[in-house]
Amino acid sequence: MAGSVVLYRQADGQIKTANENRLASMLLADELRQASDDLTRLGRTYIATGKAAYKQQYKDIIDIRAGRKARPVDYHRIYWDYVAAGEAKPRPDGETVSVDTLMDRLGVTAAEKEKLAESVRNSNDLVKVANAAMKLAESGEPGSREEAIRLVHTDEYHVAKAKIMKPIDDFYGLLDRRTQQAVDDGEARASLAFALVLGLLAVTIGSVTAMAWFAYGALVRGYASVGDAMRRIAAGDYAAEVPGTGRRDEVGDMARSLESFKTNLAADLEARHAGTARSAGSPAGRRRRRWRRNSRRRWAASSTPSPPRRPSCGPPHRTCRSSPAAPPSAPPP
Repeated sequence: MAGSVVLYRQADGQIKTANENRLASMLLADELRQASDDLTRLGRTYIATGKAAYKQQYKDIIDIRAGRKARPVDYHRIYWDYVAAGEAKPRPDGETVSVDTLMDRLGVTAAEKEKLAESVRNSNDLVKVANAAMKLAESGEPGSREEAIRLVHTDEYHVAKAKIMKPIDDFYGLLDRRTQQAVDDGEARASLAFALVLGLLAVTIGSVTAMAWFAYGALVRGYASVGDAMRRIAAGDYAAEVPGTGRRDEVGDMARSLESFKTNLAADLEARHAGTARSAGSPAGRRRRRWRRNSRRRWAASSTPSPPRRPSCGPPHRTCRSSPAAPPSAPPP
């Protein structure tokens, strides 16, 4: 059970890690895409206006990507749109780290890293075109600014821009397949572990229920057998066997108590019988028996009818009458 729970937690952790890695990798890829768009927008704006602030922002984006300048906190959120509008930085600076280092931290595969690296290389090639256009606009020669603006709006410029985005789009596909596979593997392991947990839980509940049922049945049968022995002993069967005296539970305690009670009761009854027998064989007992026999004989003789007596007559003027016989007395017990 514990192993299944640990397996489930590990699988759940794998799913969480895969999703977190997927999100962080996509944010990094989106950062590269957004950085390319910001470079294009700020470079074109500087060439058209000549304002130094846009060029500085353009250079800051390149330096942040290369790890030469600190990255703003939560750099994946909206940032340069606020700064280009003249507003203060929306968030403070954070760690100074390059995009390559961030890719290594995320553990992207070699193929995925190559796609992002290809995008950065293509972006650097377009930066060279934009730098050349900036220098041309800064030259001050007649028509140089118009020519510089044209350089960053040609069909070739848009083709170079697409070459930056294509590896990023390929990276999205590779990342999606890899992370989805990791999520699928984690979900499969989690489902298996969850099924094991449910199965083991069902087995545990079934085992506990069966043990409780058997224990209850054993107690009921034990109490019933002891109760039957009680009834036999109460009926005078002191030779009745008391079952369960060897058990180590409540039934055994009751059986041993009943066995002791039965033994003591039988011994007491035997002692009473022995005392009665001894009393019958003593001289006083023999005298009592002779007295009882003689008393019974006298009672039997007195109960035999006697011949009628003649009436006793008095003077002539009195009536003669017979004396009633006295009723026989009951024999002594």
